[in-house]
Amino acid sequence: MRALSLATRLAGVLLTHARRHWTLRESRSTKLRKAESMVHYWDARVPFWNGKGSAADLKGQEVRGFIADLETKAHLRYTALY
Repeated sequence: MRALSLATRLAGVLLTHARRHWTLRESRSTKLRKAESMVHYWDARVPFWNGKGSAADLKGQEVRGFIADLETKAHLRYTALY
């Protein structure tokens, strides 16, 4: 099972991958897909020793925040419609 972001878990909504992309427009869906792959990119560049707070770790946290914002906005749009 895919790990869900904190925003999705806090909202109490378990959105499947397909449903989440269905609620997004094409451009936002593309941004989300690219951001999810960038999390792995930045995590791979975190140093093994003293990696907490490194530039790569901070960039990965920033991307995770961006994903959480997109998912929160999508959830709010979805609940406003239905």
